[in-house]
Amino acid sequence: MIKAFLAPYLAPIAAALAVAVVAAGIYVYQLVYDRGWNARDVEARQEMEDMRKANAFAVASAEKGLREDVAALVLKVQELENESDRLDTEADADAGSSDVGIKHRGVQRLNAIR
Repeated sequence: MIKAFLAPYLAPIAAALAVAVVAAGIYVYQLVYDRGWNARDVEARQEMEDMRKANAFAVASAEKGLREDVAALVLKVQELENESDRLDTEADADAGSSDVGIKHRGVQRLNAIR
């Protein structure tokens, strides 16, 4: 009796069931697909943040190195200026500075410049 009752509706029931299975499959696929994209988006943002931090660290390290190099150069320039001033003072104090030719003290001062 049930078989006779369902027989005329069997094809539409099977079609509806097939449509429901396909729709459920599409829904699950989209759900997994969206979750995958969302997870990748979170991962990409984290990678970008890590890269930004690494770049900031590299720039800070480079700036620190440059500051140290500039400080060393400033000290070297100061040392050279002091040495030049000392040599100028010695040359001015040399009794034979107005003589023609280079005396022993003048040669020593020239060698100190090299």
